[in-house]
Amino acid sequence: MKRLDGSSLTALVYGVFEPPICLITLVTNFFVCLVLMKKKMRNPTSVLLVALAMSDTLTSVTPLPFFLYFYTTGLYKYYLPYVPYHVCPIYVAFQDVIPTIFHTCSIWLTVTLALQRYLFVCHPIKAKRLGTVSKTVKVIIFVFVMSVLVHSCKFFDNTIINDENDMGSYESKHLINGCYLEQRSLMKNYNRVYIFIYYFVIRIFFIYVLPCLALVIVNHILIREMKKARERRIKLLKMKLHGKAAVNCLCESHTSTMMLVVVVGMFLVLELPLAIFYVIMVAGFYLSIEFISQSSQLHFSILLNLLILISYPINFFIYCIMSKSFRTSFIQLF
Repeated sequence: MKRLDGSSLTALVYGVFEPPICLITLVTNFFVCLVLMKKKMRNPTSVLLVALAMSDTLTSVTPLPFFLYFYTTGLYKYYLPYVPYHVCPIYVAFQDVIPTIFHTCSIWLTVTLALQRYLFVCHPIKAKRLGTVSKTVKVIIFVFVMSVLVHSCKFFDNTIINDENDMGSYESKHLINGCYLEQRSLMKNYNRVYIFIYYFVIRIFFIYVLPCLALVIVNHILIREMKKARERRIKLLKMKLHGKAAVNCLCESHTSTMMLVVVVGMFLVLELPLAIFYVIMVAGFYLSIEFISQSSQLHFSILLNLLILISYPINFFIYCIMSKSFRTSFIQLF
């Protein structure tokens, strides 16, 4: 398995687009954490949003040093088609496995965020008991631990081979001691079982299909509840009962719910195509049909991941636009 791709699209995305996006994500999510960790802003929802911001940031910045070194500098041309052997283990972990772990965290933290809002809106009494800060922190820790466990096999499924036969790069006279990945004998013997369990059951079902299905259902319920809340608010205004405080309370709850619906909605728009892409890939493997060529698979994957990466800093602007308390606290930082 060759780890470096020399296509112009890969070089453009990894070397030109991703570094500034990662930097913007780092800065915006730093401010998200700074604002939401203020004492007056601290609540179960803000704790989840901080964890989500941290997970998104780590997803984007973990492979950044290698993108800068190989693609931004253009040095990938001298190493093609292999990564230098001495950095291969770190490259595989930081370019592939660790970002996948943090992305899985982001997915399930988004699901937790939606379920938490569902509790607060539809079952407020239960929410007071279940939606505490301490219990939210425990859920966050559980999500991170499970994300590491389900992907831990990726650290051991391949062995790194020192390629001593093909060390010449395509555009350089230098000899480069490269590496490639070879599946371990145990994995080769049970390859179809491994592909089914890890890619179909874990990655497709538990990391994409199930979370997306849950988010579609919960988002639908939240939108329905927002419509009901709007009708109640209109009735209160017409009747001029319960005072201004009750109307303001409904407005604040409506705004918070709307903000989270937008965040979850954007997440779904970007994650669903990736889920479909993985289904097509795994189906092609089992049916022995190449629905999408190898080069197209790589390019689709790069573009879909780029779109997801772009969404990370957008959350900050959603919070600023839709949450008055976040906007006020952010301005007070300066």
